[in-house]
Amino acid sequence: MKISGNLNGTDVRCLRDMMITENGGKLMYLDMSDASIVEGGGTFYPHNNPGKYNDDDYVTQKDIITECMFEKCDAIKELILPNSVIKISHYMFGYSWTTQIRSITIGRSINGSIDHDDLDVQESLDVLAWMDNLEEINVHPDNPKYSSENGVLYNKDKTILYHVPQKFQRNLSLPNSLTTIGGSAFLYYNASSIKLPSSVKKLRNRAFWHSQFITIDLGYVEEIENQVFMNSDNLQEIYISNPTPPVASSDVKSCEDVFSRYYSAPDFRNIKLYVPKGSKEKYASTIPWSELNIIEN
Repeated sequence: MKISGNLNGTDVRCLRDMMITENGGKLMYLDMSDASIVEGGGTFYPHNNPGKYNDDDYVTQKDIITECMFEKCDAIKELILPNSVIKISHYMFGYSWTTQIRSITIGRSINGSIDHDDLDVQESLDVLAWMDNLEEINVHPDNPKYSSENGVLYNKDKTILYHVPQKFQRNLSLPNSLTTIGGSAFLYYNASSIKLPSSVKKLRNRAFWHSQFITIDLGYVEEIENQVFMNSDNLQEIYISNPTPPVASSDVKSCEDVFSRYYSAPDFRNIKLYVPKGSKEKYASTIPWSELNIIEN
């Protein structure tokens, strides 16, 4: 279904009923690109009492996808957000982040999240990383901050990788323009191996958090931040071509700060780190690499 015009709280409430299966909803495709979110019309979702609407319940805000607007909307599979929307809530799907959405399209004007104005742009759309059935992220070509390629979310000039959808089904080909892997970029991504382009120099906080990779080739990475490989429990091998050990951010005080795992997971100290010939001693004396099984390649 494609809709246009102004949508207030009453309109959103009606749409929600069409997307919630327990209410008889069967709406699987919703194109809101030509619609505008406006204030007024009453509440669209009860805050505390599911059977009664109150003054403190969720209401619409102009040009914003607000908190819980799509919570429990389990029928919808493809969602195209309005081009007029400038921000989305990190909790637009509620607090479980569990949705059935396979495809989502970011409109022309979206530039971040209302919940994370104090964070970098890459972290402000982390809600997309948590969508556990998402296969593709698309972006309107005129969006000034974001872009997409083959269903993957980047910044405009594709120097920063923001998110690979958890259920991404295509062959992942990263552009040679890429310099930074963003925070939570590969959250729960299920693939056995990856090789980063030689252009990548920086790994942001939790870049490979909960990823399923067994082998990761970091190429010529120069900087890493805290918890980059946190809970990457399947990780067995890391390859680095840089003879100089990548520098860790100031908040990294130990190897565990970068490689911590669940208690039942294999010890991260068993990870094999393959480094260029003649550089083993440097890596062995540098946090966070020093406690890995270092092998000169």
